[in-house]
Amino acid sequence: MGDLKSISRFAEEEARKDHKLVVRLNVISENIQSRLRMLEEKFSKTSIKLKCETEEKDKILHGYNQDLTGRQERSTAHFNRIFADLGKFSSFLLPNLT
Repeated sequence: MGDLKSISRFAEEEARKDHKLVVRLNVISENIQSRLRMLEEKFSKTSIKLKCETEEKDKILHGYNQDLTGRQERSTAHFNRIFADLGKFSSFLLPNLT
């Protein structure tokens, strides 16, 4: 009988150890899952913020490009007017010089 009790005690001890191990692994798993959820939320918020910032940058860049294009067009038109006026004055002055 002594051997049977020691075997049953050994089995009970192993069962307790297994239970403690399972409990610890469950706690670790819950901690990892909690951390994962927290990281997913942070990633989601950061992604949304990045998208908004990128859209804002694109709007600013588009406005800048439109302004630059407008300035170039006005400068070209102004140059063409000056060049045309120079041609008119040259044709007016050259015949009078001779």
